[in-house]
Amino acid sequence: MSGISRRSERLLFAFATTLFAGTSFGLAALVMKLMRRHGETLLDLESLRASGAQSKPQPELHQYLVHGAPSGSVAMNFELPGIDGLHYTFTSLKRDRTLLIFIEPDCDQSRALLCALAELKMDLDPPNCRIALISAGSFNENQRLAQEFGLNIPLLIQERDEVFRLYHVTGTPMAYLMGPNSMSEIERIEGAQGILGVAVSALQNFGTVPTDHVLPLMSHEPIWPMPLRAGDKLPEMTIPSLDKGVVTRDDFLGHRTLLVMFDPTCAPCRDLLPELQQLASDGTLEVVMVTRRAPEETRIIAETHGLTFPIGVQDNWEISRKLGALAAPAACIVDPDGYLESDVLVGRQAIFNLLTRTRTGPLQRKLVSLSTFLRGR
Repeated sequence: MSGISRRSERLLFAFATTLFAGTSFGLAALVMKLMRRHGETLLDLESLRASGAQSKPQPELHQYLVHGAPSGSVAMNFELPGIDGLHYTFTSLKRDRTLLIFIEPDCDQSRALLCALAELKMDLDPPNCRIALISAGSFNENQRLAQEFGLNIPLLIQERDEVFRLYHVTGTPMAYLMGPNSMSEIERIEGAQGILGVAVSALQNFGTVPTDHVLPLMSHEPIWPMPLRAGDKLPEMTIPSLDKGVVTRDDFLGHRTLLVMFDPTCAPCRDLLPELQQLASDGTLEVVMVTRRAPEETRIIAETHGLTFPIGVQDNWEISRKLGALAAPAACIVDPDGYLESDVLVGRQAIFNLLTRTRTGPLQRKLVSLSTFLRGR
């Protein structure tokens, strides 16, 4: 080095070496400290896991996916663009009651719901209630959807499914009704008819809203037929089946039967299939399923799931309309005499609850048999 004596050069080298060694030692000590602390953290976690019985258990994620967020859950805020060019948050949408409806442009049940909302002879944007649609799909798809049904309510678009995940939405249409405290009044609502019933109740400012997924009585004539109730006679039907036979009312006589209305494009409907096949296999109930449209698609689904029970095919809604359930999935139990043992229920969770009650004992069957006797059978 020019300008530096050999002695100074040696001193500078020694100083640099010492500094590097000290720095390396400090880094090593820091790494060791972090590793030791990480090890302590892992031990703490293992200790917590081992003493899990003493700690309060947390709800599992899959329970939220199956049942949705329970009533009393706090609304999760979000910010999404609307097709009107504005940006919305839950806070900006909030009113005394806020009904968040989750839809998809290519979902037939979503479209059926929008059609029914468009036909309601009532103000869809009263001061006390706000209905907002949260959709998947592209801007153009949703813009066409809004133009088709002419709904003057906010239609918000996700980039992907970020708000669906935030609210544990696993299919469409689904909805949550939020109260003035920004907490859900009831559990997640599934299916077009269940959502329509809650919407009508909220718009008319009813003190309570339906929780059994059926359309409530309205102050004027109902838009859709009312679902059949326990004790009603199963309507006559003659429809083709997938095995090239026919399904008639006579197929329900002489045994207890679960009648299920199905749609191959409906995710909650497909979720029910393993449970339905189990019922048919163990003899708990006979099962008859009525699908709509797309028989070949239903045939593929039936083969994939190994379904062995009869499957009838309605062209559109003709059998569903007789039951008063223009939504899927819908189901009821029919007694051996051809009368409904249960109400017609709509939505995956409502049907699961029905099957759970059915397995608890024969009380309901005895009552239905008595009512059948009183009818003069």
